[in-house]
Amino acid sequence: MTARKESQREILYLTHESPWPADAGHKLRYRQLMEALGEYAQVHLASFRAPDRHSPTRSEDEEGAGVIGHTLHSLQVRIRRRPLSLAKVGALSLWTGRPYSEIKFQDRTMAASIQGLIERIQPCAILATLPMLQYVKGRLAGIPLIMDCHNLEHQLWDQALPLAPALLRPFVRREATLVRRLEAKGWGDVDGIVAICEEDSRFIRQRTSHPVMTIPPAFPERAGPREGGRCPSGFAFDAAMLGVWTWGPNEIALESLLGALERRSGGNTLRIAIGGRGIRPELGKRLEKAGVSVLGYVEDLAEFYANTACVLAPYTVGGGVRLKVLEALSWGVPVMGTALALRGIRGEAGSGVLLGETADDLLDHALIVGRDPIRRAALERAGWERARVWHSHEGTGEKLRAFLETVTG
Repeated sequence: MTARKESQREILYLTHESPWPADAGHKLRYRQLMEALGEYAQVHLASFRAPDRHSPTRSEDEEGAGVIGHTLHSLQVRIRRRPLSLAKVGALSLWTGRPYSEIKFQDRTMAASIQGLIERIQPCAILATLPMLQYVKGRLAGIPLIMDCHNLEHQLWDQALPLAPALLRPFVRREATLVRRLEAKGWGDVDGIVAICEEDSRFIRQRTSHPVMTIPPAFPERAGPREGGRCPSGFAFDAAMLGVWTWGPNEIALESLLGALERRSGGNTLRIAIGGRGIRPELGKRLEKAGVSVLGYVEDLAEFYANTACVLAPYTVGGGVRLKVLEALSWGVPVMGTALALRGIRGEAGSGVLLGETADDLLDHALIVGRDPIRRAALERAGWERARVWHSHEGTGEKLRAFLETVTG
């Protein structure tokens, strides 16, 4: 325990979704920042969870991250397919002129809990995601406020506009405008910003005079490629994708892969698996018809990656960093991906990766890698080295501490 931790230096971290279970990229990011903060301070966390998701208030994971308080409130935030909730939030957005993606996280119970936490622990700093700034902006007396910028949210809405059905485009266009204003106001109101990649940091620095620090995503260093071994009988899958499919950019990537499979005149000869929750039933049926194994939530990542020859990443929209791509590299699994799939991932561009522009290109790469074990082994080693050198946990805590000390004075 460091001297600062012994002196009970405390930080309040506000996230709009609980990091438990860590089954999505933004949750992995929250976990990383908590672990880094926990190296030198006591971390208190306040976040939402969906009513049907269990998340314990005390667990080994929380102890390891240094979290000593976890304030959870149930809130159904996935309302895209819940017409009544969607209509209510949409009406409030029209009435108040605030973004839908901020209002859906508005909750009186959470507001009271956060205010009580601030009064009780008197944190030396508060770290908050964009939707959670509404609970603290303009209400702090001398407590530095730092924004955790996981994505440039307005860019996601801008990218969604041409892909949205015609009836939804006015809503998407309006949301992009409102979120852009909310982000700009947030960057001006806070005392500092933590971004996930240098591309985002450069964009933000052009729009604020406040300090901006890039804290790149990190994964535990593994002993070597394919740590945990490989399936004794060979790979169970020639290629795979893993993600949370309720997130628009992920679903678009999955649909592009499915379209490429359905267009193949000779049929699909690859054994492909899709892991993760949230696949729409009709999309799941089409995937299975195309010969794809739909696995659902993957509990054992070591087994999943040991059984997978390569990971497909046909992303064409999205911001930030695709953490599942980086996760695959950290396990020593080659990635067949678009240039966007590698956005924000440091290191030499071709290390551990074969690039393509379309899902068809990536399927062709997967076939080549499957037939060439020597080339695949070289890609495995290069990807693992890339993640180890450029995205390890080592130094993240010190870097974040130095930034916080700059901001807090």
